Amino acid sequence: MADRADSGSLAGQAESTTPATKSAPVFISYASQDKTVADAVCKALEKAGVACWIAPRDVTPGVFYAESIVHAIDSSKVIVLVLSQFGSASQHVLREVERASSRRHPVVSFRTDATPLPAGLEYFLNSSQWLDASAIGVPRALPKLVEAVKNAIALPSSAAQVTITPANKQTTPRPTRALVAVSAIIVAAIGYFVADKFWLSNRSATVHPAASAVAGTDSAQPQVATIPDKSVAVLPFLDMSEKQDQGYFSDGIAEEMLNLLAKIPDLRVVSRSSAFSFKGKQLAAPDIGRRLNVAHLLEGSVRKSGGRLRINAQLIDARADTELWSETYDRAMKDIFAVQDEISAAVVKHLKITLLSEAPRAQRVDAQAFALFLQARQLGRLHTAEGYAQSVKLYQQGLAIDPAYPEAWTSLAYNYRRQSNNGMRPLDSGYKLAGEALRNALAIDPNYARAHAELGRISLDYDADPAAAAQHLTHALALDPTNPDTLGYSAILADSLGRLSEGIAINEYALVRDPVNPTLHNALGIEYRYSKQYAKAIAQFHSTLTLSPDDISAHYQLGVAQLLGGRPELALNEVRLEPHEAWRTSGLALVLHSLSRKQEADAALATLIEKFSKSWPYNIALIFSWRGEIDRAFEFLEKSVVEKDPSLSDVAVEPMFSSLQQDPRWLRFLRKIGKAPDQLAAVKFEVNLPKQSL
Repeated sequence: MADRADSGSLAGQAESTTPATKSAPVFISYASQDKTVADAVCKALEKAGVACWIAPRDVTPGVFYAESIVHAIDSSKVIVLVLSQFGSASQHVLREVERASSRRHPVVSFRTDATPLPAGLEYFLNSSQWLDASAIGVPRALPKLVEAVKNAIALPSSAAQVTITPANKQTTPRPTRALVAVSAIIVAAIGYFVADKFWLSNRSATVHPAASAVAGTDSAQPQVATIPDKSVAVLPFLDMSEKQDQGYFSDGIAEEMLNLLAKIPDLRVVSRSSAFSFKGKQLAAPDIGRRLNVAHLLEGSVRKSGGRLRINAQLIDARADTELWSETYDRAMKDIFAVQDEISAAVVKHLKITLLSEAPRAQRVDAQAFALFLQARQLGRLHTAEGYAQSVKLYQQGLAIDPAYPEAWTSLAYNYRRQSNNGMRPLDSGYKLAGEALRNALAIDPNYARAHAELGRISLDYDADPAAAAQHLTHALALDPTNPDTLGYSAILADSLGRLSEGIAINEYALVRDPVNPTLHNALGIEYRYSKQYAKAIAQFHSTLTLSPDDISAHYQLGVAQLLGGRPELALNEVRLEPHEAWRTSGLALVLHSLSRKQEADAALATLIEKFSKSWPYNIALIFSWRGEIDRAFEFLEKSVVEKDPSLSDVAVEPMFSSLQQDPRWLRFLRKIGKAPDQLAAVKFEVNLPKQSL
């Protein structure tokens, strides 16, 4: 039932709060059956002076096992992977390799048998060569492994995946798959826009190049856009606090600067998702500038101590790798907004931008409320039950201090809606709270675009009133035509109205401007699936998982696209990787049925009904439709109406309901919920995308 465009990553969208645990330069990944080999690998490396982290030896007492694993992988420099029939089948090993790939860590593969790679591992390791220890024996292979690991540790952090080969083969270090994919996504998306400035009208004949880059398909080298002079990316500011525990604040200041600069009409500002994707990566300014297609970078650091701040900011010409301007601000916390204005003015001055009206200014609110807002925003981006609960509490605390804060009210409303849609808060009371918060926001600022956009989402998901949603979103677009949230919601509305080509156009437009946003790739993949373009859908879901390996529903969506594309075995492997229980169980019920594994499919469906019949009736109806059980499908569609399942907004375009469409009850049902073809056609909604260049 989770509303699709808001699906987020369980990790990677906010700073980790994992307690301090042991770490080492080498993490050893292995299946439990290979413990003897793994111990031998560890012993050989440590005898050679290379410290290793290996479970269960190095799991910190009192810390969750999974948290120790994640921290150890993130803190390591190299992953040694013991590959065998057991490791190839291990979901734990797959997740560890996936995590390592997302962190750009070199993977040294040590193969002990010739078991073929499953699809999941092949996705990350299909270009690798191996040290075939089964051919020469583990003892003889260990010295070569030690040498390769030492070489991998010595490589710079931006180096690529490392592999070990038999003695008669040569190997060349390659860029890690994750970094190559991210870079290819950015370059291809930018090149796509330049190569066809009329792409909105011609998109049906074009495979999205960002998708093909991630999927690994061969394509012509995209034309690289000319870098516009008046362009900037705001990189995450460094946390220079004594305890290094103010990351939410330093990142928040950078994001506020980005939002402020984005209001300047003639300045192209790269989105947060793309700019912040370079956090912690040791890349030179020219490299970042080329990958983001910007001429300038704004970077800095923040040190917060008590009521005092020290903010250092630098404006870099990324093309020449030279500093254009820098300044250090030692101020009281209450002056934070004046500092933002001064930095913005410096950027305008040095980029020689002529303002035809008054320069945008940072909104003034209570400084303590502002700090609480930044922390709440970061916690909400965890997209977990605990994260949302803590975020709501902090927003409420901040608003108690300074209630005249429309952005905080709107973000609070968003949290209430997300909690309601994911079973963390009763649906009716949650949406009521969201509506009240938005009315508070608009009472303060009637022209706050995000609040109008959120009202549009409530009208669509909860009120099932697409006409009202169209009015709210049209107003929001008029106020802020390039706001990514508003554009995303507009694409969802277009889809729900059966106008898939318009929804795809909106998301393609947004994706070119924000090419490493996993949510956009996921949304576009769903639209391609709805329009039965399964190859394109699969490519987009691969992009999503490359950028955000723990993204909720992405493994499910990829599996369903593979299933509809005629690859049920691949689909089964994929849905098993889905971290969210309800999505995973839904996927298993669909795929196992298609594989004629009736007993297992029935068991998965029974589990879904037992645990989620109230919160996920739409998904259950979809499964019954896929199974051809028409009466049960209509039964749960009716329950979806009663329970106000937000997923009903897409019922008219979901191809997996095709088995119902010849039944006379189908059109009656659509008409009852306002989604008969003539009813949808009567809703007036048109999005005129800005023609601004990249």
